[in-house]
Amino acid sequence: MAFHLGHLAGGILGVDAFFVVSGWLITWKLLSELDASSDFDLRRFLASRARRLMPASLLVIAFVAVVWPLVGIAVPSLRHDVLWSLAWSSNWGTITGGGDYWARFSNPSPLSHFWSLAIEEQYYLVWPALIWIFVRRRQHHRRVAGVLALVGALASIAFMVTLFDPLSPTNTYMNTGARAHSLLIGAAAAACTRQLPDGSLRYGRTARWLAPAAAMVAIAIVVGAQDNSVWLFRWGFALFALVMTIVVVAAADGAGERLLGSRSLRWIGDRSYGLYLWHWPLLILAPYL
Repeated sequence: MAFHLGHLAGGILGVDAFFVVSGWLITWKLLSELDASSDFDLRRFLASRARRLMPASLLVIAFVAVVWPLVGIAVPSLRHDVLWSLAWSSNWGTITGGGDYWARFSNPSPLSHFWSLAIEEQYYLVWPALIWIFVRRRQHHRRVAGVLALVGALASIAFMVTLFDPLSPTNTYMNTGARAHSLLIGAAAAACTRQLPDGSLRYGRTARWLAPAAAMVAIAIVVGAQDNSVWLFRWGFALFALVMTIVVVAAADGAGERLLGSRSLRWIGDRSYGLYLWHWPLLILAPYL
């Protein structure tokens, strides 16, 4: 949100932080089910994700599709953006349409921020299916899931480095294959962080010990990032995902519990999805009201 307000170029990494959280949390839940029963209901999982994500996002899409023509805000790509957003493929719509995410302040699309939701949704479709096919009912399902996630993350990082063109960064920035490493690094960590009998996480103590240094590195990357930071695509995004994974595991093990459990942060957390969905179209709409 700070990035969209034009105050923090490195704010784009907030999406990467969420990718790590999501990759860890979804995989941790799925593997916990496999720990208990060696199986999980894939259809029930996908249905729960659809119920969680679709109503709010469809409301925003409908709002934009109705209000923008009524107010008279000209966005040539609006119909294109609406259709791709409905298909959970906004990122590919921008790439195939030749869009430039960094040109957000000149005739911006109110749905350009849906690219990150699209990658999330594609992850929710593909990753649980891979676990269901290759991991479930295996004796060492956590090890298999961890190796699968790690190999995928390394392939994604290599793809990002190979694909990146400084003259067309959007094609890499929004590419599912190039951005999947943040989700998969979180998933690999989830495969290692099994819950112990005392309620703590395996390797949780190590993560808590490393978390202050990891957080400082993450903050330095956010502060140092600029729109034209080529180093982000070379190693910055991958390093940020790694250090954020340490922070996420430490938090899941109880580090910072008092702060993260405070009333104000819980209020924001409960509404974070809605805040992300609505903030960008409302920022664009505000000058016309």
